[in-house]
Amino acid sequence: MDDAMFRRRLAWKAFQHVAAYNSAVSEWFWKQTNSGEFVPSFNVVLERSSSLRYGENPHQKAAFYFDKSLSDVKLGGIATALQHHGKGMSYNNYLDADAAWNCASEFSAPTCVIVKHTNPCGIASRHNLVDAYRLALEADPVSAFGGIVTFNVEVDEVLAKALREVRSPTDGETRMFYEIVIAPSYTPKGLEVLKGKSKTLRILEAKKNERGRQSLRQIGGWLAGSGGR
Repeated sequence: MDDAMFRRRLAWKAFQHVAAYNSAVSEWFWKQTNSGEFVPSFNVVLERSSSLRYGENPHQKAAFYFDKSLSDVKLGGIATALQHHGKGMSYNNYLDADAAWNCASEFSAPTCVIVKHTNPCGIASRHNLVDAYRLALEADPVSAFGGIVTFNVEVDEVLAKALREVRSPTDGETRMFYEIVIAPSYTPKGLEVLKGKSKTLRILEAKKNERGRQSLRQIGGWLAGSGGR
């Protein structure tokens, strides 16, 4: 990198830092108005966390960014999840994991949610989580294969063994394959058992989504919503 390019990058870094600070101050002052209205204009401060192997399709590029907005601090979700095991997350992994975790976070009773391509293919609530898992799997075992399994309570050794050993209801022989398992916590033994299922299985520990997060959806412009998870 030549001297001129180096100085340009330093200038970018300085202005970006000041812009992020000013955005946080602006966001804080708007909250003090207690108007209940959507803010007339705002900036979203994002920080690149990682470059992904590819985008939604193999020929596309992608990256993952943290939302540094004050309103997003400590609200939980997949963005701040701890990965205990497995391959790195892909673009589609993040989309699917977010859909699965958002769905599981809506339930207060012990619940299992299985998602494939952002759509739930099985949901069940039972005090016995192994029963919940089996019922969710029976809803659509074909779609569940290669999907994401999510629980809204801790995964222990018994549940981990079920995830590892249960066969597909379609033939009673095929061992189920999953891309990701998500839960708010794991017992040490439960985590150990799950890690033995596959070297590539992504095991995520996520904080339950809290209400109040603003959602943004790009449609050329942006749709903003609030009040949900």
